[in-house]
Amino acid sequence: METVIPLRSRHHRNNWFVDAALCISIAGLAFSLYVRTLAPSVLISDLGEYQFVLYELGIPHPTGYPLYVLLGYLWSRLPIGSVAYRINLLSAVLGAVTLVLVYLGLRNWTKYRGVALGLTLFFAVTPTFWSQMLVAGSYPLNALLFALLLYLVLCYLEDRVRVEWLLFVFGLGLAHHRTMILVTPALLYLIWQRRQERWECRRMLKGVGYMLAPLLLYAYIPIRAFQLGRDDLTTVPALVSFLSGRVFSGLLFQQGWAGLPSQIAKWVGWTVQEFTPIGILLALVGIGTAWRYCRPFSQFTILAYLGHLAFNLNYYIGNIYIYYIPSYMILLFWVGSSLYGVCRWLEQATDKRGWLQVGISGILLASALLRAVAIYPMVDMSHEYTMENLWLDAFALPLAKGGAVLANWNKHTSLVYYQRVEKRRPDLQPFIATDENVHRAIAEGRALYAADLPPSVEPFALSCMGPLIEIRPRPYRLADIPIARPTDVVFGGFLRLHGYDFTYLRRDVEGNERYLVTLYWSLAAPTKRTLAVSVRLYTGNNLLIQVDGLPVRGYYPLARWQPEEVVIDQYILRLSQAQQPLDKKAELEVVVYTPDDMQPVVVEGTEEKAYRLGTVTLR
Repeated sequence: METVIPLRSRHHRNNWFVDAALCISIAGLAFSLYVRTLAPSVLISDLGEYQFVLYELGIPHPTGYPLYVLLGYLWSRLPIGSVAYRINLLSAVLGAVTLVLVYLGLRNWTKYRGVALGLTLFFAVTPTFWSQMLVAGSYPLNALLFALLLYLVLCYLEDRVRVEWLLFVFGLGLAHHRTMILVTPALLYLIWQRRQERWECRRMLKGVGYMLAPLLLYAYIPIRAFQLGRDDLTTVPALVSFLSGRVFSGLLFQQGWAGLPSQIAKWVGWTVQEFTPIGILLALVGIGTAWRYCRPFSQFTILAYLGHLAFNLNYYIGNIYIYYIPSYMILLFWVGSSLYGVCRWLEQATDKRGWLQVGISGILLASALLRAVAIYPMVDMSHEYTMENLWLDAFALPLAKGGAVLANWNKHTSLVYYQRVEKRRPDLQPFIATDENVHRAIAEGRALYAADLPPSVEPFALSCMGPLIEIRPRPYRLADIPIARPTDVVFGGFLRLHGYDFTYLRRDVEGNERYLVTLYWSLAAPTKRTLAVSVRLYTGNNLLIQVDGLPVRGYYPLARWQPEEVVIDQYILRLSQAQQPLDKKAELEVVVYTPDDMQPVVVEGTEEKAYRLGTVTLR
C-alpha cells in the first residue's frame, strides 16, 4: 500500500510554465465571469455591513473577522467604482485566486492537467460558490484559505513544505472565520501520523508559534473598539463573548435530534444540486481510490469533511448552505481521485493516452459550460439595485431633518452605508425596527419613517413617504395637506380620493426615469373591506406602466382609518427610455378593486371602473 502521493512526475515539474499559463487562464476566465455577474451596488444584511465597515476600518458583527476587515480596508482604497462595488469586487478576486489554488491542488492530486482543469472550471460554476463570489462577505476568503490548506497538505505529504507553514495557514483561517476550527481533528491526526518521520519537539513548538501568530490579529478588535468608543467591547467578558460568537450559540443544536432529518435532507439536496448524482457517485468511488493511493490525504479529507458535516447539520442559521463550500471542495478532490483511477486504468488498457485526457477533459469542460449556462440567470447579480433604489428614492423626498428611520437588519446596514460612506442624509437617525425604538423616536419628537414596521405601530397613524412608511402620533387632516391637483371622487361607496400629485423623483443608474404618484385618500363610509389600488399611465389607449398595491402597502388596513383622516398613499413608477412617449405627455388613471377576485369597484355616480385623473408631463 502506497502512503506517499504517486501523482507527480518529472514531466510535471519540467512543464511548470504550462501550469502557470493554465492558472492565469483559469483566474482570467473566472474573474471575467464573476465581474460580469457581480452585484454592482450596496447590498442587504451582513453584506451591506461589510461594505461600510471595511471601508471605515470598523468592527463588524461577531466574531469580528479581523483578517478580512484589514484586507478589505486596503482594497477599498482602490479608485474603482463605488465603495460598495469595490468590496463586492474583492470577492470576485478572492474567488479567482481560490480557483487557482484548487487547480494546483488537483494538478498535484490527479496528475492529469485536463482533469484538473475541467474539475476546477466545473467547481467555478457550482451555484453556491459562484453566488458567493459576487457579493461582499467573509466566505470567499474562507474558501481561499481552505483551498490553500488543502494544497499545502498535499505539499506537506510530498516533503515540499514544512509543517510550520501548514499551521500558519491554519492560524490565518482561525483569524478569519471560526469554522476553520472544524479542520483541527484532521490536521492533528495528519501531523500525528507522520510524527515518526519528522516529529521534533522544537519544530512542533515552532509550528504552534506559527499557528498562534495570525491570531494576534484579533488584538485589532479591542484596540479599534477603544478608538471608536465602543464601550460594549472594552471589558474582557464582553470581548470573549464577541470573539467566541456567543450570540450565535443558541443556534447550535437548536432543534436537537428532532431537526436532524430535515437538516440531512437539505444536505443531500444541496449536494446533489451542486455535483449532480453522477458527481456524487464519482466522489464516493473516489474515497476508495484516494485511500488506496494516498491514505494520509484520504484520512485528512474524510475527517475534515465529517467535521464540517457534523457542525453544519446541527447549526440552524439561515444561510447554512454557504457553510458547505469547504465540503464541496473536498468532494471535488474525491471526484478527482475517481477520475485519476479511471484514467490510470484506461492508460494500461490503451496506448492513446493523449486522446484519453482530451476526451475526459472535454466532457468536464462541456459539463462546466452547460452548468454555467443553466444557472447563469439564477446567480446573476448584475442588476441588483434593490437597496440603492430604496434609499435613493427615499433621499429624493423631503424627509424631515433629524428624522428617525426604522429598518430591520437587512435594510438597516445599507442605510448606514449611504450615511457613513457616501454622506447622504447623515442627519437622519437610523434605528433597528423594534417597539422600543418606535416609542423612543416618538418621545424624542422626531419625525418617524420606517422601511420595516414593528408590531407596536398599531396605535399610530400611517402614511406613505415614497418607499418608506411615515408613522405619526396623530393622523393627517385635510387642512394639513396642500393638494396640488384636487379632485373629489368616491370608489365603491367607501374610498374617497381628494386629489393627487405627480412628481419626478430621479433617474436611476439603469437609465430609468422614476416618478412618484401621490394619492390622498379618506373613508367615505366605514368599512372592513380590503381594497387594492392600480395606478396606470397611458398614452392614448397604450398602457405604459402599471403599479398595483394595497393602500400604504397593506400596513394600514381600511378598518383602522379614522373618520376625517386623510391617508397619503404613494406609488413609484419607473419608465425606461424606450417607454417614454415622444410628446412627453401621458394620462394618469386609477382603478380600485377587490384583490380576492380582482374585480374593480365602480366610480360613484358613474358606471366606470377606472378614473382618469388627468394629463401629466414626463421628463
